[in-house]
Amino acid sequence: MMLMLMLMLVLVLYQAEASAAAAADDSDDPEIQFLKSLTPKQKKRLLKYVLSDSSLASSQRCCE
Repeated sequence: MMLMLMLMLVLVLYQAEASAAAAADDSDDPEIQFLKSLTPKQKKRLLKYVLSDSSLASSQRCCE
């Protein structure tokens, strides 16, 4: 039981450290800053646009 708790603690600490490192890497990227500035509604619309655009592009490649 004690070993399991220690392993869980190590895992939580590792994940926290990894996410902190990833956040530090993303802070300078202008694209990440732009995406973070969007509202959830804007993100949803952008995702729909990107997915529909990529499906059109793949279907056009198929027919050529």
